[in-house]
Amino acid sequence: INLALTTKMAVGLLLVVMLLKLAATACCVGAGFSGGIFAPSLVLGGLLGGLFGHLVEGLFPGSVAAVSAYSLVGMGAVVAGTTLAPITAIFTIFELTYNFEIILPLMTCCITSMLTVQRLYGYSVYETKLLRKGIRMLRGHDVNLLRSMRVGRYMTTEYETVRQKMRLGDVLLLAERSTYPHFPVLDDRGRLVGMLSMSDLKSFLAEVGELCTLVVVGDIMSANVITLKPTDNFETAFEVFEGKQVSTLPVVDPADPGRILGILKKNDLLLAYNQEVLKINALPGSGT
Repeated sequence: INLALTTKMAVGLLLVVMLLKLAATACCVGAGFSGGIFAPSLVLGGLLGGLFGHLVEGLFPGSVAAVSAYSLVGMGAVVAGTTLAPITAIFTIFELTYNFEIILPLMTCCITSMLTVQRLYGYSVYETKLLRKGIRMLRGHDVNLLRSMRVGRYMTTEYETVRQKMRLGDVLLLAERSTYPHFPVLDDRGRLVGMLSMSDLKSFLAEVGELCTLVVVGDIMSANVITLKPTDNFETAFEVFEGKQVSTLPVVDPADPGRILGILKKNDLLLAYNQEVLKINALPGSGT
């Protein structure tokens, strides 16, 4: 790395060393040898950045940054791409140099590297190791375990509902004494037509007055209801919770989507998942 940063290594030698280092790292990681991937990423990034620096210097002599700057940025870019952790890469390179002039190109290359890897491959080198063992992670959660857990087993049938034609004043009174942040909205036939949350009510708290008798639940509820089925697994539910940024989802009958069977809260999902993880870790031979 020092030779690449100080431009004391010839271009041809840079290329040879980079290819040899790449092959050696791939063989070691593929064979499961210890040694890590962070330091090799720094070396490969420094060599690759140095090669690119020599290239642009030859094309635009005297009008580009020093080759060492390209080496530093290359180090950060490769680390960000292999680990999918651009912030770590940026701070690591900055702490090595304390050079404010490379911050902007460093940030640009690190973020671009991460987005490129996510788009073309999708996993960091550490996640790849887990995938080879049959372990797939979703935002820090074991997908195999999430897929084995069904919504119907963990949903709750204790919840409060409101009617579509219920007046705002009555809903506010219900919300004051209720422990539930979301209310399934039912029509006159008892079928699910929407969801009402505390955030839907907040905008009306300052203007209660006459609105208490004029506004009904149907005017302020969310009509586009996202639902789950009892047969859905936790992976599906978790993706909906994360993607739609909601904390409660109604569970409906697959044969009759208007018939609500229960609700699933995100906190209940996470609690059930963590309890299953503890049970698995407590089994003999599971390890810690």
